[in-house]
Order: sequence, then C-alpha cells, then structure tokens
Amino acid sequence: MVFIKKLIEFSPLIVTLIIVATIIGLFSVGVFDKPEETLITSSTLTKAIETAKLATAKYVQNGIAKVHIDGKGDGYVLYYAVVKPNVNLEEITYDINEEKQEIIVIIPNKFTFDVEILNDEDHNYSFYPKESKWTAKDALYICETDAKQKAEENTELIKKAQESLTNTIEVLMKPLLNESGYTIAFKSSAGLEV
Repeated sequence: MVFIKKLIEFSPLIVTLIIVATIIGLFSVGVFDKPEETLITSSTLTKAIETAKLATAKYVQNGIAKVHIDGKGDGYVLYYAVVKPNVNLEEITYDINEEKQEIIVIIPNKFTFDVEILNDEDHNYSFYPKESKWTAKDALYICETDAKQKAEENTELIKKAQESLTNTIEVLMKPLLNESGYTIAFKSSAGLEV
C-alpha cells in the first residue's frame, strides 16, 4: 500500500519524464528537421522513366509497294499495316541546369518503326500480277520495308510521335518535378526546340 501511495505521488514526475524522453527521441531521429532538398541527376531521371522502348503513336497505313525481285519479276503489292513509331529510352539524354532549376530533355531525331502487316477479313495484302513467282514471305518483307520507308517520310506522323513522346515524359516526370520545383524543356538531338 505504501508503494502505491508513493507511486501516485511520483506519477506526474514519471509522466513528465516520459514526455521529455519522447520529445528528445523525436528530435534525435529528425522528425522536426526541415525536409531535405531533392537533388536531380541524370540517373534519377533515367530511373523515373525506366522502360526499354516506348511506342509513341499508332498509325494504320494503306500502301502500294512497287517491287522488283531478281528472277521473280516486277509487280505491285497492296497492303495494310499498323505502324508504331517508337524510341529507345536509353537514347534520351538530360541536361540539368541547377542554377535555373531546369531539365532539358534531349530526344532522338529519328524514331524506329514496328510494322505489323494486317491480314484478316477486312485487311489483307495482295500482289499483282497474280501469276508471279513471289512467295508470301517475299510479299510480307516487301510490305514491311515499304511501310517503314513511308513512315520515315511521313512528317505528320513524326510530329505526332514527338508530341506523344514529350507528353509521356512530362507525365512520367511530373511527381519528381513537382517535388523538386524544376521545370522541363525539350530539344531534339540536332539541337532544335521540340
């Protein structure tokens, strides 16, 4: 009984000691410290956009390829293809201006193209003259080559692919930019504004 009375007498002191110890503990682990400033580096940006290849657009192309195959003659192939411009994200580089708090994303000038020849009820390829010695493999190779060549020359497709790429990078980097206060700008690897 005496022990309980003494404990009750010292309880305000015990509670005060527990509160002081808790506050000292919180200060020691840095709970009340100012948040650390985010340091942005090229590796941070590369990690924020971690994927190997990014398809930037999708385009259905209806084409006619003029063909000459040695020993198999001349002719034409009519085809439908889905063309997807894409970029290898390892080719994207970053120039970081700490003073202006600006990130300049340098994107490649050229895109690579994935081509899928459509061959279904609504879309199929055909070649003329019908009695040619071409194989289906010949026709598919011709169609893919022609679709890639025409896509490389399609400035509207390239422009849309660049816009899609810059929008995608902005969305992927937005959380990092909001946290750090940096702005973003884009240039092509030829040094032109995008």
